[in-house]
Amino acid sequence: MRDATIPSILRINNQVIVLPEISDLDRHLGAARQAKYSDISLELGNEATYLLTNRDEDRAFLVYLTQDNDGGYHGVTEDDPDSQAVVGFLLSNGQRDEWEVQETVALEDGFRALKHFSLYGGRAPFIAWHAD
Repeated sequence: MRDATIPSILRINNQVIVLPEISDLDRHLGAARQAKYSDISLELGNEATYLLTNRDEDRAFLVYLTQDNDGGYHGVTEDDPDSQAVVGFLLSNGQRDEWEVQETVALEDGFRALKHFSLYGGRAPFIAWHAD
């Protein structure tokens, strides 16, 4: 379990939410789970997880960073047969980015990884990670 005294800062599409209790996370993610695109970050002390979502494609771009690691990690799909396909994401600043499917994770896995991070910190063990 992570240290509950570490402040939790949630950003959803540029809206900043200080979470006094990490148990409030699910309540705040409700609308983001249903939106076509979401740009989400959760900061816990010197760690952060970023999640870009594309509901129509059922994909998420998932990043884990610490202050100690310049490049960070991003979640990957190792066994996708359609790995040449690309998925588009809309960032909260209006920028559109695209990544190959293999550089993304299933949407629900992305939300599960965010929840795992909120509870335990670190990278979710059920995600394949690529060091950047």
